Amino acid sequence: MKKRCDIAKILNHCGGGIKLYDVQRGMPVIFNGIINDDEILLHEEGSCEEIIYNKYATLLNVSVYPNAATMLIPSPNNPDWEHFFTPGDVVIQEDDNMMLLVDKVSSDYRHFSALYAINLLNDEISKDFNSECNMDASMFNIVSDESANDFVDKLEEHFGGKFNVETWRIDEKYHEGDYLTVHFSGVRSTFILKSIDYKTGMVKRHASISCDKKLYLDTGGHVHIFELEFATEDEISELTNILRANNKRWNPETLKVENAVDIKEHVFKPKDWCLMRDTDEGYDKWILCQFSQIVYEDRTYYIAVGGKEYTDCIPYEGNESLLGTNKNP
Repeated sequence: MKKRCDIAKILNHCGGGIKLYDVQRGMPVIFNGIINDDEILLHEEGSCEEIIYNKYATLLNVSVYPNAATMLIPSPNNPDWEHFFTPGDVVIQEDDNMMLLVDKVSSDYRHFSALYAINLLNDEISKDFNSECNMDASMFNIVSDESANDFVDKLEEHFGGKFNVETWRIDEKYHEGDYLTVHFSGVRSTFILKSIDYKTGMVKRHASISCDKKLYLDTGGHVHIFELEFATEDEISELTNILRANNKRWNPETLKVENAVDIKEHVFKPKDWCLMRDTDEGYDKWILCQFSQIVYEDRTYYIAVGGKEYTDCIPYEGNESLLGTNKNP
């Protein structure tokens, strides 16, 4: 005789409010919790009427009627309790090569998405492993509490944060797109974070500037994590200006360095009042000038009345608030 499934034990780790299916009533029911150690408390959907089943969800005593029918199943077309998962469960693939954290489940509990994954063959850790909710639950089994704790410990070590049991996510200190700085031989280098491995210290960067203020894209290297800091406003502005000087910009929505959007140039006339700055020389604050001419060499330079060259020039009218600041228009 097949071993009967202890449904109360399976549901004991689940929060209240999940929808199940009552075979006897032929309708969805809402799980409230476990009472008296092993009784399943539910209520009808859209009603306050309480339903109580024994731990096997049968109407009859299984010691007397061992083949009594199970009245509670995950969904109308899914009677499988052995592969029933809810968000936050840690599961393992049947070939034991992959361990996953369940993120979302389909309405019939047959498929799920996975937020974090650990490849047990090489210990490679992935985030946002599968967001399509198309992973076959029948191919996985829930792991022991000890294995689940080990899984979370590895995630915390890798991502450098604590596991949040309410969101089922690691509360990471740094995230992709953050502007950070790190010390190299006493010099601060500013960059836009792409990814970080807290265990190995490998930091990948979307964009970075070195001590000589040159721009580098898609680089990476090992750092001491404790040396990382959030960039200051001035450092963010400096990196932004150097990106702009190289016809690049950071897009926080796509998390990519993109070519700067072409903007129709303002036609300046001699002695027009304008705001100029020279990012090449580190003078990134706008000053009030009168326009003289444009010089096209290896790049464009704007000449003010008096002969000084600048890398940037914008009309003063409409940009008055930028005078004396390093903000971008």
